Amino acid sequence: MVLKDVPIGAWTVAMFFDVFDLIDGSRKFALAAEASIAIGILGAAGAASTGLTDWSDVDPPARKMGLLHGVLNIGATALFTTSLLMRRKKARAGGRVAAALGYALMMVCLYCLFVTDSAFLLWQRRARTSVARFQKASWLTEALNAPITLRAFR
Repeated sequence: MVLKDVPIGAWTVAMFFDVFDLIDGSRKFALAAEASIAIGILGAAGAASTGLTDWSDVDPPARKMGLLHGVLNIGATALFTTSLLMRRKKARAGGRVAAALGYALMMVCLYCLFVTDSAFLLWQRRARTSVARFQKASWLTEALNAPITLRAFR
């Protein structure tokens, strides 16, 4: 669960370093962006391995969304890897574009994940609430239909 934070955080920091590099033009921000992208790629490899393990244990209805999530993450990681390679070959502008596309794809992936997870959790909560209401109503119905005795008033 925590491993996903490494690539998300590293690539977010890389985006900021790219902006600072554009503003300042200093080599230190360019190097920091490259290091952040490399850390993100390593973190994505770790997150992918645990994600694949989790995905193999998921029930069939959720497997499709898990597959989509994995494919989108592979695409984002490939774009960041391309960005790093381009930067190493002194094609910084192209590297920034590839990184921005990778970041956008990662955000789409996160959106899909949160929307589906939120929808599922909302459905699950509503289902639990409905069951609780039904159980409460059943108890109330039984209480109302029970024979009334007035022994206490005799």
